Amino acid sequence: MDFRFQVMTDLDRADIRHWHYAAPYDFYDLDADPEDLAEFMSPPPDELQLAALDDAGRVGGFMVFSAVPGRAGTFAVGLGLRPDLTGQKGGGAFLADGLAEARERILVDRFVVRVAEFNKRALRVYERAGFKIVRRYMQPTNGSRYRFIELERAAESGPERSIE
Repeated sequence: MDFRFQVMTDLDRADIRHWHYAAPYDFYDLDADPEDLAEFMSPPPDELQLAALDDAGRVGGFMVFSAVPGRAGTFAVGLGLRPDLTGQKGGGAFLADGLAEARERILVDRFVVRVAEFNKRALRVYERAGFKIVRRYMQPTNGSRYRFIELERAAESGPERSIE
């Protein structure tokens, strides 16, 4: 599926806020962590939030780009696909298109993604897109602490539009 990216609106955020994933991916439901939800709904002014619209104009995904403190040109990427679009082999194309869109909008040298360790599906997408594991750590979220993996790649590297 192809998407058209636009700067996220309050209406887009309200739509995404109500997405609910099947277990174990319900970990990513925005209402699972009140702090995450508050930040998503009222993003800092230096964060780029993009909504990915499908052919019908519905929000099919989102990408959030946040500057990594102390690392000029490095942006952390947060993303999600609408629940009915997950697991259909479209994650690689969505990721590639979103990163390409970010390169058009911001001066970026490196991308960083962070994923819960249990999410093998997303980890495969990131690795196929050229991301390399740089660290494993414990992340407080959703009322507990979880194992996360951080991956990184140069903004201009990686097989764009990779096959999942």
